Amino acid sequence: MRRPAVRAGLTLLETMLTLALLAGITALAWPSLEKPFALQRLKKAGDQIHAELTRARGTAIRSGRTQEFVVDATTGRYAVLPTVDYSDVDQMQPGSGNGLTTAGSALPEGIRLAEISAVDDVTPAPQPIGFVQAAGDEAQPASQTIYFHPDGTTSTAVIVLADDYGMALQVQLRGLTGAVAKGEPVAYEVTP
Repeated sequence: MRRPAVRAGLTLLETMLTLALLAGITALAWPSLEKPFALQRLKKAGDQIHAELTRARGTAIRSGRTQEFVVDATTGRYAVLPTVDYSDVDQMQPGSGNGLTTAGSALPEGIRLAEISAVDDVTPAPQPIGFVQAAGDEAQPASQTIYFHPDGTTSTAVIVLADDYGMALQVQLRGLTGAVAKGEPVAYEVTP
């Protein structure tokens, strides 16, 4: 009669030993799985920026008002906002800021905006603070503000997203057509 009890005890012991072995193998394998998860987060961030840029162009066309893609460098948050007319500085509220510290969108964890380069070469941009427009035929300097105009044109821009594992992904915006293209993740080296 005691034989089934001993067998049940051994079966329970075997099950617990198997579970412990599986937990140990999982603990050893988890770090090697973190990099593919980061790669998926990078691709998701590229999709997120792609959708936001496409939506911003549509908003500019529908509203008839120039929109800006702005980034808060301290928080990494971004938003698309209507362009403020800086010609009447008296109407600006002191300390109004861009509101990105609490509003706007954030990228997935572990993903950052590594670079933004934009040139508004199609349509003359408004003159917000910090953007210097070149005169004549000279090329305009790069800016970190991307403009979306009511006629469907945009700034020509390149946004580089990077992760903590040395991978990066480019999202490109073509100024004349407003077409957005997302590249594939590639190795990325941060330059000091």
